[in-house]
Amino acid sequence: MLFAHIKHSLRRFNKGRIYALLNIAGLTAGISAALMIFLWIAQETSYDRQWPGDPLIYRVSEEINYNNGNHDRFALSGFPLAPSLQEHIPSIDAYCRISYSGNPVLAWLDDESFSVDNFHYVDTNFLEFFEYPVLYGNPKTAFNKPEKAVIDKETALRLFKKENALGESMRIGSKIFIVSAVIDTKAINSHLDPHILIPNTNYPNATVEAYNRDWTRMANYTYIRFMLQPDMGQLRQQMKEWNQKVIEAWIEMHELTWSLDFSVHPIEDVHFSTKFQYDFDGNSNARLIYIFGTIAFFILLLASINYINLSTARAMKRARETGIRKAVGASRNSLMFLYMSEAVFTTLLAFVFALVISELLLPFFGQISGNEEILLSSFSAVQWVLAIVFAILIGMLSGFFPAMVLSSYKAVDSLKGSSMQGSKGSSQNLQLVLRKSLIVFQFFISTSLIFGTLVVYAQMNFMKNSDTGYERDHVLVFNIPRDTLIDKKLPDMRSRFLQNPGVEQVSLTRHLPSKKPGRLTFYIDRDGNWEQQMLSLYTVDQHFADLLKIPVVKGRFFDEKNKTDRETAVVLNEAAVKMLGWENDPLGHRLANGLGVDGKVIGVVKDFHFTSLHNTIEPMALQLLPHRKSYMLLKINVKNLKTTLKDVESQWQEFIGKYPSEYFFLDEDLMNGYQRDEKLFDLFSAFSILGLAISILGLIGLVVYTAEQKTREIGIRKTLGANINQLMFHISSSYFYWLIGGIFLSWPLSWWAMDQWLTDFAYRIGIHPAFYLLSGLFSILLSILSVGIITYKAARTNPVDALRYE
Repeated sequence: MLFAHIKHSLRRFNKGRIYALLNIAGLTAGISAALMIFLWIAQETSYDRQWPGDPLIYRVSEEINYNNGNHDRFALSGFPLAPSLQEHIPSIDAYCRISYSGNPVLAWLDDESFSVDNFHYVDTNFLEFFEYPVLYGNPKTAFNKPEKAVIDKETALRLFKKENALGESMRIGSKIFIVSAVIDTKAINSHLDPHILIPNTNYPNATVEAYNRDWTRMANYTYIRFMLQPDMGQLRQQMKEWNQKVIEAWIEMHELTWSLDFSVHPIEDVHFSTKFQYDFDGNSNARLIYIFGTIAFFILLLASINYINLSTARAMKRARETGIRKAVGASRNSLMFLYMSEAVFTTLLAFVFALVISELLLPFFGQISGNEEILLSSFSAVQWVLAIVFAILIGMLSGFFPAMVLSSYKAVDSLKGSSMQGSKGSSQNLQLVLRKSLIVFQFFISTSLIFGTLVVYAQMNFMKNSDTGYERDHVLVFNIPRDTLIDKKLPDMRSRFLQNPGVEQVSLTRHLPSKKPGRLTFYIDRDGNWEQQMLSLYTVDQHFADLLKIPVVKGRFFDEKNKTDRETAVVLNEAAVKMLGWENDPLGHRLANGLGVDGKVIGVVKDFHFTSLHNTIEPMALQLLPHRKSYMLLKINVKNLKTTLKDVESQWQEFIGKYPSEYFFLDEDLMNGYQRDEKLFDLFSAFSILGLAISILGLIGLVVYTAEQKTREIGIRKTLGANINQLMFHISSSYFYWLIGGIFLSWPLSWWAMDQWLTDFAYRIGIHPAFYLLSGLFSILLSILSVGIITYKAARTNPVDALRYE
């Protein structure tokens, strides 16, 4: 019977090739999009769910409450946190600390250097705590000596040109490390992506003592593992008691004016945490899962609606077939099964085509989604079964209503050719209303997607072109190698660059507006009482504000002639002045910190965006550089730009010698902070176009059908003098009224959804009326262009042929 149904489906395809192609094309497009989104969602939701066994691992975050309405939440935490928690909470089985990676490090092999990201100090039980597959080496002894290092497989291939790098040596800083193990980090889809790991026994004793003295000195991520699944209510109570006993006693002893709070989060939730400062760069937003899951659902629904519309529209042509089948004894149930099996067969055929298209498009999809590891081969057996079952369900959903309509005709009426009429044509009218209602829904969805794309694009454009509060164009940034000899010669190098007529200004700094700054505790003198506040910290030189054209609104900036500025001067931004309540008279207030500054506010700079526009401008302090510099900034004159760049690159390479020359433009690096938003725009654009294309496919099919049904009417109208434009309008006008209805209905939902999305941005656009007009016009114009070709061809039919039409 199955073979007979397949033969029947193939015969139907052959008799209605255009409709079959439109149905298969729509379903193929919808299933392809849904497959790729499903793969992306499966990849995103698999983070940290692949560890062997049930690891029961949680991450601990730290929050500082300043008791004045301000608070900061950090993914990082204090060094003594983990051992203290384990001592006071018996259910904690083990802990592991991982240092904040910060900037890349240089790994040296003889005289050749390699820049390596994700370099971490870790506790010596790292490989027992996080059970990455160990390709080479013994996980139990991998960190039993300070000079041992663990690297991942990709780093081994890059540095040593082989996977088995056991026993190979490399220099990091002034220390030699021996590779003791090679791990496969790609085998576990985790928010952690370590490239080089060394034991934290390499910390100097003075550093460990400094870390252990200060609970607000957050330098590592803290992970704890429980023996059994913890009772969260009991755990919170235990942590509260621990906080009162340990943390509050420490705060009281140091006479601090703030409080600390701690919370735990399952490791599988870390990838979707975006509310913590200094979290991992690759973390995502869980809201995107719901957004694109909804888009996939609606795109599939659009494809199903196409099938329903085209199948019910052609029901009259199939009425006689139904009558004959009923006359020879077919029951309604058997006919429903036949017509639904036709829909399922069509959907499975589209599913096969969708697999081919998805395989071809996945590299492109991986680029725009930011996850190039998405592959069809990553489907598990269970996921393949689910995908096939889902395709069958889509077929059943698409075919159910057409099967109900076709199987409901009476045999006698069908054979007489009156099957569609019923009482005064009520059945036909009902189906016509249903088809047009589905058109409304299709363009409701596709226009909503276009509206969303326009808003995302406008927000992206706003962020890229907003005034950041400083000049970012033509600023060349050199990474300064960590070398004390180079540090000593940097002033001479600055003078040499300034002799180049194409270089307007040079500045040395440890922080950049395109990089996340550190935060530091400042002690504020309140009439003889010290109050603690944590401020973002920029350590810069005297030329920083001048080079970036940051206005000084009160007082002065640092001055080379004033030799005491390094120990006694602090410059604040306007946000810090406002937070501290010094708007009227900020100058002269006393501040101190642990970096050797105990002095007064000498100036206030205008607020500038030193993080992305996702965040508000935070209170910030600037102080003069200590000995360590990270970047040299060169303001380049646009005249003879190529020549100037060539000269300074050559001079810089000569200056740093064996170190690799690493440089970039500040404005380009700033845009890297918006890569996630750009990927969102690319995805929105692709799926908006796809949704509109599917809707237009359905509309074309219905117009083709309408033109066929009105062939004789077209001939009569042409004979009576109707021109081509009148006939085109007559054929398509009824559908466009419904299309416009769908567009109007889409606007309220679109406004609400995008207004919710824009709440993620501290600085955002307003939803302009132009978005409504453009989304509607885009849908209408593309529909007119697509349908116009069909209606034009129908309107040009020879009236003699039309009047002969049966």
